Amino acid sequence: MRHVELTAADTGRTVCLTVGGSVRMNLDGTKERPWSPVKAEGGILKGANAGIVILPGDALAAFTASAPGTARLSASRPLCATGPGKISCLGIQEWTVTVKVTRP
Repeated sequence: MRHVELTAADTGRTVCLTVGGSVRMNLDGTKERPWSPVKAEGGILKGANAGIVILPGDALAAFTASAPGTARLSASRPLCATGPGKISCLGIQEWTVTVKVTRP
């Protein structure tokens, strides 16, 4: 596959790309429940220009597959809204996707 687009609903998925392909994710958050920046582990995905301005709380990222292998994308956000007068909790919502990259 040459291009994959992901959202928060894709958590837990495994997607496949070929070297040179790209993966882009847009995690819709809120100012009260912001997503952390998306991290790529595994060394085979290189950051790319995501191309647009995001709203407060959103996480937007894009990566290009530079070598065969497996990578893990991850982000998190609070389960409960934060701020004055809000009920707080220590819960965290995790988002992860596994990316498998093969040669074209």
